[in-house]
Amino acid sequence: MLKAQRAVGLLLVALGGAGEVVGLDSGLFDAVVLSHCAAAFGAALYALTMTGRLTDALTALLPVPVLAPAAAVLLAWKRGDLARPAPQPRRTMRFAEGAGLALALAALGEGAHAYGPALWDVPAAVARETPKALPAPVAAPVESEGTVLYQVHFLPGKAELTDEGRALLDRIADTMHYYPLDDLQLSAAAPTGEPDVTALSLARLEEVEQGLADRGLARSRIHAQLRRGVPATTTVDVVILPP
Repeated sequence: MLKAQRAVGLLLVALGGAGEVVGLDSGLFDAVVLSHCAAAFGAALYALTMTGRLTDALTALLPVPVLAPAAAVLLAWKRGDLARPAPQPRRTMRFAEGAGLALALAALGEGAHAYGPALWDVPAAVARETPKALPAPVAAPVESEGTVLYQVHFLPGKAELTDEGRALLDRIADTMHYYPLDDLQLSAAAPTGEPDVTALSLARLEEVEQGLADRGLARSRIHAQLRRGVPATTTVDVVILPP
């Protein structure tokens, strides 16, 4: 009886070993695991019949939980499942595409949240934000001799400064402290045949001169003049005169 058990054990070992080789070569994972287990049980049966001790049989079964996963890894490697994936070819953007993308981004402005290749990968509409309103300019530049500064605005028909005009006088006075050798030229329109408008322009010139003097600028540095034959405006032009 023992001889028969030994023979069966050796047969299982031999068949299991051969089955593992064939299974690995054929890529059959189930066959590899089954053959490995058969060989391990055959070795355990043979050890039990040789020594008669159960511990020897259990010792022969110890490689099963270790070698079975090893066989699976070996099979996966043989199949190529463990190989590193080949790198995907990178797309090169043509000049025409790049130019079109640049124009699209310029049109979108700050509302574009995606750029570069992301715009090609995501065809959905690009989220856009409401553009922020730009603050209104305090004053417009003046074309005159010397260094152009700004136009000081008044209320229509009055020699009363607007809020923007008063803020601009603050800026002018502060700027002139950094240019102690420069003077200011004030000019206002004096249309021909309109004495009322000319009188209003004179009053506005005096208002600007007084406002700058109140802000610490010496009157000797302020020169006022009327521009004859110029259409009426609601501004007094301010120009920095070089020394």
